[in-house]
Amino acid sequence: MSEMNTELEALEQAAKTYKQSKKNTYEKELTALNEQLDFKRTNAKQTKTKKEIRRSSKKREKKAEKAEKAEKAEKAEKAEKAEKAEKAEKAEKAEKAEKAEKAEKAEKAEKAEKAEKAEKAEKAEKRSIIVISEKVSEKKIASL
Repeated sequence: MSEMNTELEALEQAAKTYKQSKKNTYEKELTALNEQLDFKRTNAKQTKTKKEIRRSSKKREKKAEKAEKAEKAEKAEKAEKAEKAEKAEKAEKAEKAEKAEKAEKAEKAEKAEKAEKAEKAEKAEKRSIIVISEKVSEKKIASL
């Protein structure tokens, strides 16, 4: 019986060793699988982070491009408005110059007309003086 007990103990010990070996193998496999899973999760997170960084960079670039386009459009609009204002100012100056020129011409024409009238009046006055002096001379001659 003691042989049997020893055999039984040996079998129990072998079973325990086998179980422990299986347990150790299982734990090693489980640890390896967990490490693989952690590695894959880390890679997935890194990939996701990289994609988000690229996406946000593209968004920033697009916003910067939009802002640049808006700035260019605003500058172009300001330049266009300035150009229109300048043209309007030039047109206004030209119109004022034209009006001044017309007024000057009208003034010159008026002065010329007044001078002509004064000249005609002077000539008429001289004629009337001549006519009067002729009549006076005729009367003197007639009275003699």
